[in-house]
Amino acid sequence: MERKVAWKEGEGNIVVTEAQVSSDTPNESLDREQQITYRTTKGTDIRHIRTVWQEGKRERFNGSDALIRLADGGTFNVLKSNGGGVKGCSSMC
Repeated sequence: MERKVAWKEGEGNIVVTEAQVSSDTPNESLDREQQITYRTTKGTDIRHIRTVWQEGKRERFNGSDALIRLADGGTFNVLKSNGGGVKGCSSMC
């Protein structure tokens, strides 16, 4: 069985199967994380909260003394030197 939970930031979904948690799209933006809750569908009602983290391809650009803010309140983001943006999830997945 496969369930999809939309990322709150950016595009794509968090994909939850019986064996793993992953993302169905690369992350073109900043690193992101989101908590998801899932539970059993049969028998005893067991709930589990998991934090899913996905590295992004970009990082905030720091000026000499602060972040550079855009007119819409966002930040000016640049590509990471290591490439980033893996399709799957890292760390806590």
